Amino acid sequence: MDIHFNAMKIKFDELNELTKPILQSRHMDTVNIFINLDDINSRFKNVKSNQEFQCCGAGAFKQYISNVFNLAAHYRQWAFRKGLSSKIYIYYTTAMGGFTSKVFVYDYRKRYIEDCDTNNSKCFYVNNTIDSANSYMKQISEYIDGVYIIDTKSEEPSVLPYLIAMERPADWNFVLSKDRVDLQYALYDKFSVLYPSTVYGAKLINSADLWDFVAMKESIVSPYVCHYDPRLYLTILGVVGDVRRSVPKVKRIGWKSIFDYLDEIWEKNKDHSIYTMIDALEDKIQSKGSDVYESFNNNLMALSMKSRYESMSKINKEYILMQMTDMIDLESLNQMNRDPALFANWPINIAFLTEQTGKPKNKNIWNI
Repeated sequence: MDIHFNAMKIKFDELNELTKPILQSRHMDTVNIFINLDDINSRFKNVKSNQEFQCCGAGAFKQYISNVFNLAAHYRQWAFRKGLSSKIYIYYTTAMGGFTSKVFVYDYRKRYIEDCDTNNSKCFYVNNTIDSANSYMKQISEYIDGVYIIDTKSEEPSVLPYLIAMERPADWNFVLSKDRVDLQYALYDKFSVLYPSTVYGAKLINSADLWDFVAMKESIVSPYVCHYDPRLYLTILGVVGDVRRSVPKVKRIGWKSIFDYLDEIWEKNKDHSIYTMIDALEDKIQSKGSDVYESFNNNLMALSMKSRYESMSKINKEYILMQMTDMIDLESLNQMNRDPALFANWPINIAFLTEQTGKPKNKNIWNI
């Protein structure tokens, strides 16, 4: 388990180099750091990880909790060393159906629901560990200033960074994720995507280098791909869909075929504007039938986090925002960490997590 979480920690030297252009180009005091725990959890939903979690024994959920908070501690400490005040948002969902995106894609997150089913033997120990950890993680986070565990319930978890940027803005936003859908945040103002990888090397993705990354990740060979307007990414996402969210791709169009067609458009037209490219691409989709075009538009509505935010109900927004509670209690955090029945065997880096917290209150809150 530890190795998977540690792989999400980009070394400070690399982070400094990756973020240098952003930090040097503007004055910053505050940053929001978003950790897509939903994405991390999804990568555990396999037989091999299930066996690893089984081997961790009865303390698996404590080990999981420790790893989640130590991942947050790593990035908070980096921000602290750069003189930045940070808020850390760790987001996921416990919903087992009723997703609001289902109105656009009927089977939305069907695969996720099947993976999380308590009767799924392939993921039994993983699911049991995560389910046991969830309530304790939220309780712990309430006593750490500016670290929040957010369950988005029926809303798509990846909408959380957009929601926070609108409701509780910071000078910059970093999204830590290996989720293809989260790459759209590279398009939004004051956002960058941090992509940890031992295969490609850690990447910081902004709109200017989005296509470089996509071309490498999807093995796209195109003489023009890096010239395309990055805003095309969302349109293409609506075409190729997303397997993890059970959003189907448009009929027989994948990454390779869509770029073959875009290259053809580029060569035939002198006008390479975003509007020309999108219009031509939509014409291609419409030629496959009205039902196919409708499916494309539904995919786009389900996968665009801007659209998901704009259609979110006031009740759902308030439910998410009310989970952000600060009741600082450093004494109890340290007590919890020393207790052999709690986290003595899987210590949480309290020092890194609370570097910028205020004076603690004296309460004893731990009963795990």
